This record gives sequence, C-alpha cells and structure tokens, in this order.
Amino acid sequence: SKGKRLEFLSRPILQPISKNQLQYPLMMNPLRPEVQQRSLDFVKEILSNYDVSGIIFDDRLRFGALNADFSDFSHSLFEKYVMRTVKWPEDIYTVTFTPTLAQGIRPGKWFDAWLIWRAQTVKNWIERARKVVDGLRGGKQLGVYAGSWYGDYPQFGNNYAAPRIQAGFAFLTQAYRKTGFADSLDFLITGCYYKIGTIVEAMERGVPTGPTVEAAGQLSNRLSREQCWTVAVIKLDDYYGNLKGLQMALQGACASTQGVMVFDYSHRL
Repeated sequence: SKGKRLEFLSRPILQPISKNQLQYPLMMNPLRPEVQQRSLDFVKEILSNYDVSGIIFDDRLRFGALNADFSDFSHSLFEKYVMRTVKWPEDIYTVTFTPTLAQGIRPGKWFDAWLIWRAQTVKNWIERARKVVDGLRGGKQLGVYAGSWYGDYPQFGNNYAAPRIQAGFAFLTQAYRKTGFADSLDFLITGCYYKIGTIVEAMERGVPTGPTVEAAGQLSNRLSREQCWTVAVIKLDDYYGNLKGLQMALQGACASTQGVMVFDYSHRL
C-alpha cells in the first residue's frame, strides 16, 4: 500500500558452474593447482615441440565471473588468505533487487579482498608461465588477449595493467594495483570492438568518444605503462559494408597502440 516500503531479500544457491554457464568450453577454477599445472603443461608441450614465436593466452585466462568460484575448495583457500572465518558467500557480496527487479550487488566486508586475491592468483600464474617460457626457449614471447573494457575486469580476476598504473577506477586501490602483470608480458592484445574508429569521428557525430577504437586503444596503452607492447583488435563484423569505417578503425588502432589485429579474416566485409 502507499507509504509502505517493500524490501526484496535474496538467498544464495551454490551450484556447479556447469549448471549455469552459458559459454563453452566450461571455465575451470584458476585456484586449483591441477588447473594451473595443466595450463603450464600446454606451454611446455608447444615450446618443446614446435618452432613458434611465442605463446598467447586468450581471454579465458581468468575466472568465469564475479560469482566464480564459490566452491568449498575456494572457501577454504580464501579463509586461509584472510586468516578469518568467512560467511560464504555473504561476506563477499549479496545480490540485491530494485522495485523493478533490476539486479545489483551489496559488497560484504571481504569484497575488496576477494577481488585482490583472485587477481593475485592470475598474476602469480603469469609469473610462473613467464619463467617456463624463458627457461625452455629464451627469446620467445608471452602475450595475453583481453577485452579493452578494463573497468569490467575485476569481476574476472584479471588485472592486465602494469603495477604502477594510475587511473580513475574505484577498485584501483594500492593493493589491487600490485596485482597487475603487464610487466611480465611481451605484448598485450585488447579487443577494441567498437563501430566508430576515431575520437574525431565520434565528436563529429555528436556521440560519446569512449566507445571508439582509438579511445579503447589509448586506455590499453596507458594501462600497460610501457611495460609491454600493446595491440588493438578490431572486428570486421562491425564494419560490414562500411569500408570507410574500416579505414578509420585501422587508423584509430594504429594511432593509439603499437599494432593492430584484425578479427577475423573469415568474417565477411
């Protein structure tokens, strides 16, 4: 009735990621030693048997989402990390709803520690991979492919920036910055999947300049802090039937980073 306050409460239901993950192959838990070792074994196998220039890890070098992984195994490791008993998962975050049932989250007391812990896990693995690459085939390169929308990446436990990065993101605390691993890479490839190539082009259209290839490349380049080469990726599907737009996208990528990758040549123009 009028004047009454309606409150929605949520209750967590923990289940295997195979029950609700929409993408395939399934995302594994990066915290598990056997998962880490299997990934390193792939690196060893390729470098030991093939004359390649280097190794690139695709955009699956991360956790599946913010809600992964809440297994008993992860619970035990996280409690050891914070050296406290943790109410699972409420001490990390709870799901909230607005009157229109829009979903959000309410961070718990260990939310920041959760972000840092997961990002540090991926950083530690990258450093192990770096040692394997250098030990097996000196001079071979190591790179990572990720999305240019860096602000979304804390939920995936992947901090591909340089540890010294300074930028206006709320999650970039001093502790979180230390989880950056760009200084362990030779190159960083970021998906700049936008349909407008340059900042000037966006200004001429009277639309925001952020969702452009050039602006995304600038951010990626800034994040790496000259610790590695940065390459912008454009997607041909974004420029189907628009050769002029493709030209501007190539220009924006080359102007803001040290290279350009076209994804994918099998896509039609």
